[in-house]
Amino acid sequence: MANLRHILFYFSSKISIIFVALILPFFVLAQNSGNNETLDAVRIIANYEALYCSATNGKVLPTQEINLSIEGPKAKKWFASYSINNSPAIILNGNKAIEFSEYDFSLSLRNLSGTIQDYTIELREAWLEDLTPLNIPEDSRSATIQILPLPGPEFNDYFPKVKTGSTLNYSARIGKNSAYQVILPEGAILQENNTNVKTDSKDINLRIEWPKNEGTGILKLIETDIMGCNSDTVYAGIEFVSSFKVDLGETKNICLGESCELNPEMDLPSNYSFQWDNGETSKSIHVSEPGIYKLIVTDLTDQQKISASVEVKVQNSPQILIDDLVVLQNQEHKIDIYEENCTYLWSDGSTNSSIVLSESGKYSVTKTSEYGCSSTKEFTAKLQDEIFTIELPEIIHLCGNEKMLLSPSLSMEQEYRYKWSTGANKSEITIETSGNYSVTVTDPDGFEKTASTFIQYHPNPIVDLGPDLVLWEAKLPLWMQKILDPVIYGAMEKQAKQ
Repeated sequence: MANLRHILFYFSSKISIIFVALILPFFVLAQNSGNNETLDAVRIIANYEALYCSATNGKVLPTQEINLSIEGPKAKKWFASYSINNSPAIILNGNKAIEFSEYDFSLSLRNLSGTIQDYTIELREAWLEDLTPLNIPEDSRSATIQILPLPGPEFNDYFPKVKTGSTLNYSARIGKNSAYQVILPEGAILQENNTNVKTDSKDINLRIEWPKNEGTGILKLIETDIMGCNSDTVYAGIEFVSSFKVDLGETKNICLGESCELNPEMDLPSNYSFQWDNGETSKSIHVSEPGIYKLIVTDLTDQQKISASVEVKVQNSPQILIDDLVVLQNQEHKIDIYEENCTYLWSDGSTNSSIVLSESGKYSVTKTSEYGCSSTKEFTAKLQDEIFTIELPEIIHLCGNEKMLLSPSLSMEQEYRYKWSTGANKSEITIETSGNYSVTVTDPDGFEKTASTFIQYHPNPIVDLGPDLVLWEAKLPLWMQKILDPVIYGAMEKQAKQ
């Protein structure tokens, strides 16, 4: 039996040693693994809140600041980057190494969407100063928080200026389950303050008596929703004035033939009546004549009257001194229409006061004055050597009752229009009398030239042989007739030959 116990103890001891030898490496590995995770990991410490209110701009402290703590390796310099809702990664601590095992940082987030908005802050990467990567456990890699919507009270009829001592009604709308606080400026009295709950909202009706002295103050309406978040709807800088003002603006400059509207602006909301010096009683009038227009405005709530006036000036459109037809003397013909305080737009898109023309064509320019009055000029330009020439003889001699067709000589074949000094409009006229004749010829582009001539008539020559002579009735021999009257004989002989 003793031997058997020794044998069993021996084998059990061996088995224990073998078991320990087999298990110990895994135990040590697990321990090292746990230590590495604890010492060489970066994680978000879960001590943050899940719900936050949006920021306010009033005196109520905002609660939208998000504070997070990040745990990292001890006694080592480390880095980590994070992103918000998958935005580009940002390195913590301004890209500088973190030398502490716990790093606190804050974010300011604001929700303007009107609904609950989720923000997920996620650790993206972590590393040591020597760029050795650090582990980021999945269960502490990110933190998701919710930003509640900002309460948004609506003031329906708020105006930043009121008349001293006046009492006015105001209305606003807030959430159905919200509470609110009205803060009045010093000297103001809240005469009425009641609410009307509707299906999805709550209407607030206020009646406020404003201070009797001129100055400034602050009016606030702060809404607190069911989650305890405060609105940032704060109306500040209310001005208290003893009189309203009327503004008709500066001097009105209008272009000749146009009109403008005179529309007064009052710096206080009220019920007003209007009386213009031309008899009109509407708030605004349209005028087209120069002069000074006067207006009396009456506040019907207290019969306070304020006068205002404005001058209306009528401005002429700028002149454009360019002929309808421009002859270009060369291929760099410059046209300049400069006038002080004017702008220009030519048909080629240029905006200088001048243009250099190098080819024939149709052009235009718009010239605008400092008052907005514009003139537009269209014109045709043509190179001089592209314009026709015209010729007529300086003088034409005609005899007796001679007639002729007169027409000018033109250098180019094209359609022309004619205007003769006789009133005729054909290319040629019939000449029957002496005198000066001229013709104006116009080409298809409108360019015209004039030529003239003088027609001089000469009478035919007259032959006078004197009175008839009768020598005797007897017929003389031919040789005798020649001797006695050679002149008569010569004429008779010539007639006989014809």
